[in-house]
Amino acid sequence: KRTIHKKLPFQCSHCEFKTTVKQALFNHKIDDHKEVLFSCLQCDHKASSAQNLKSHKLNVHDGLRYACDQCEYQATQASSLKQHIRSKHDCIEHFCNNCEYKTVWPKALKEHQRRFHSVGQFVES
Repeated sequence: KRTIHKKLPFQCSHCEFKTTVKQALFNHKIDDHKEVLFSCLQCDHKASSAQNLKSHKLNVHDGLRYACDQCEYQATQASSLKQHIRSKHDCIEHFCNNCEYKTVWPKALKEHQRRFHSVGQFVES
């Protein structure tokens, strides 16, 4: 059998459940294994893995912050800081060629053009 995208499934560590979607594994653990979720000792947060619990503790309770070197912004995740820098400081703008809309996010421009100018949509004749 030939597959287009070979994905490694997410395997439940407590039973035989497998999925290709990480959120589905988390939902499975909540529904079927409530007692084995990783619980924060400082609040009511529950995590699906020890690593996620560690990240929660560092960000929420230990005050880990990723500081922007160009302004006062601080993020709790490196990906949020990267997104901030791109949107606030890199100033690479993408312009709609059909109206005055502009954005720093290429995906936002594509969605704008699809929604407001029917760009990228098939039209039946």
